[in-house]
Amino acid sequence: MNPGPCYQDTEIPIKAGDRVLWFDDDQPSRVLFVLSTGDCVPEEIGKVDWYASEFGTGVMLDTPGAGWVLEAEDSPNIRPLPTGAQCA
Repeated sequence: MNPGPCYQDTEIPIKAGDRVLWFDDDQPSRVLFVLSTGDCVPEEIGKVDWYASEFGTGVMLDTPGAGWVLEAEDSPNIRPLPTGAQCA
């Protein structure tokens, strides 16, 4: 089974529903889906197949400032929240 992509320089897998930091945003973004694995938040399950057929791989984020953003699965722009960070 393909465990899927990990956050750069970590062994932490990227999963739908994760709260992450994108670029230099100070507010967390949410991972909506991971195209290579089909992992998807329940409310967007109908969209993951279309994006996978169009783009193949990538991580779709819902960002506070830019809205939906598709990043490469090995992008250095996606970072897990620091341990203990609030995800409210």
